[in-house]
Amino acid sequence: MANYDIDYTDQAEFSAGDAFRVSKVNQKLQTHWRNRGLLSPIEGGGHARFQIGEVVRMTIMQRLSESGISIKSLHKFSGLAAHHATAMLMAM
Repeated sequence: MANYDIDYTDQAEFSAGDAFRVSKVNQKLQTHWRNRGLLSPIEGGGHARFQIGEVVRMTIMQRLSESGISIKSLHKFSGLAAHHATAMLMAM
C-alpha cells in the first residue's frame, strides 16, 4: 500500500528501489533508459538517485511504453507531461 503521508518536495531524492516502488520501473529498465539518454546519468560513480520529477517521468514512460509508444516518442512526450504533473503535485 502506498504511503501518502510522506512530505515530498522538489528536492526529495529517491533511490532506484524507491523509484521502482512508485513507478513500477525496475532497476534493469532504469539502467537501460539511462544508457539510452532517457534518464539522467549517475553522478560521481555513486548510486542512482532520482528527484520527484524524474520518478514522475519514469511512471509516465512506463505507462506509455505499455501502450506500445516508441522510445523516441516516450522521450519527447514524457518530459512535457512530467514537468506539468510535477508542477501540479508540488502545488498541492
